[in-house]
Amino acid sequence: MRHNSACQKQSGVSQSVLMGTLRGQFPNNPALKTHLLCMGVRMGYMDGNGNFRENAIRRDLSSRFPPAKVDRLVRTCLIRRNSPEQSAYESIRCISTNA
Repeated sequence: MRHNSACQKQSGVSQSVLMGTLRGQFPNNPALKTHLLCMGVRMGYMDGNGNFRENAIRRDLSSRFPPAKVDRLVRTCLIRRNSPEQSAYESIRCISTNA
């Protein structure tokens, strides 16, 4: 991903933690949360305040899942948390787990 290296540099998250997310491992790691927010913002899925850009997320999910599943993932996973980083982390973890 073209944004990954810039976000990794900004967040300082280790490569091993990032690789773990591809296997569904989401440790409670502040650097990972910062990285996921950075990725969300750069990809147009969130703004810097942690607000989801639902249309962009739906568009991406719709290329991989049927409409009913997209609706369920959006309804279940796009929940605003106590910080933008936590919102990014929880939403990605939820989508990864439920996809």
